[in-house]
Amino acid sequence: MSCNRSTTVTCREPVSAPEKDVRQQESVEKVVRHQKCEAPEGPLRGFWCLTPFSNLANVSTRRRLRGGFSLVELMVVMVIMGMLVGLAAVRYRSYLISSKQYTAKTQIAQIVKAVETFYAQEGRYPTTDEGIQILAEGTTAWPDGYLDKVPLDPWKNAYEYISPGSTEPYEVICLGADGREGGEGENRDISSESLDSDA
Repeated sequence: MSCNRSTTVTCREPVSAPEKDVRQQESVEKVVRHQKCEAPEGPLRGFWCLTPFSNLANVSTRRRLRGGFSLVELMVVMVIMGMLVGLAAVRYRSYLISSKQYTAKTQIAQIVKAVETFYAQEGRYPTTDEGIQILAEGTTAWPDGYLDKVPLDPWKNAYEYISPGSTEPYEVICLGADGREGGEGENRDISSESLDSDA
C-alpha cells in the first residue's frame, strides 16, 4: 500500500528480497548463539548470550570445565611458592645457627668438666700455653686423659683456652662462625664464663 505521512497508519518501507533473507539469517544465528550459550541461568541470560560478552562466558566456562589455569593465575601461584620457599630457607638457616651454637655450648661444658677434673687431680689449672691439649694427654693419675680428643667447634675452629680468664681462673671460648673475636648472630662468641646467662 502507499504510505501517506499525514495519516496515523504505521508505514514501513518495502523490504527487498535480499535484505529480507539477510535479516532472517541474522535471526537464525542469534537463536543458535543463544542455544549454544553457556552463561549461567538467570534473568540476564538472554542479554548475556546475545552480546559479544557471550564469548567470554563460553571461554571462562570451558576453562573451568577443563580445570586449566590462566597465565596470570600461574604467575600468582609461582610468586606465592617463591615466597614460601624463601621463608622456609630463612627459618632453616636460623635453625642451623641455633643448633651449632647449642653444640658449641655443650662442648664447652664438657671441656670445663675436664678442666675441673684436671684441677682436682693435679692441684692446678692448665696454663694458657698448655691449653686444652693437655687434657687429651694421659697422666699418672689419669692415664686415659681427661678428654678422648681435642674437640673442634661446630665451624671446625679450635676452642681458645685462656688462664686466667676475665672473671674466672680460666676461660674457654668459641669464636663463632667467623673465627674472630666479637660479632653478632652466628659470629657471636660463646664463653664458658657466660654459659649460665646464655642458657
